[in-house]
Amino acid sequence: MKVLPTKFANLVRRPNGTYYARCKIRQRTVWKSLRVNAENKARVLLPDALKKMRGVPVPKGNELPGNASFRQVMEVYKRRMAEDCAKKERAPRTLETKLRSERLFLRTWGALLDVRVRSRFVG
Repeated sequence: MKVLPTKFANLVRRPNGTYYARCKIRQRTVWKSLRVNAENKARVLLPDALKKMRGVPVPKGNELPGNASFRQVMEVYKRRMAEDCAKKERAPRTLETKLRSERLFLRTWGALLDVRVRSRFVG
């Protein structure tokens, strides 16, 4: 889609004059038409459109203690992946693919499950 830049972040215009909100969500560019041809109206509509496009923000709370074991980190990862699949944010096949590496890890590096992970890597 050919777009013309504007002087405002996340706001672009097509040659026909329609303004669009544009942002990146999970490394993918997402577009939403604001259905207006005037820049001042588009600027007013942009913040609400971006909030709807981005959805609910991800909580930044740390679910693990600072001295969590690798086993605990893996459990949180598996739970988050399962929740994403349940919410239809990821395809069920994605869960199988992501957990394939867990089986390989357990087979080759199983002794590391009880090793403590440094706090800066947790969360």
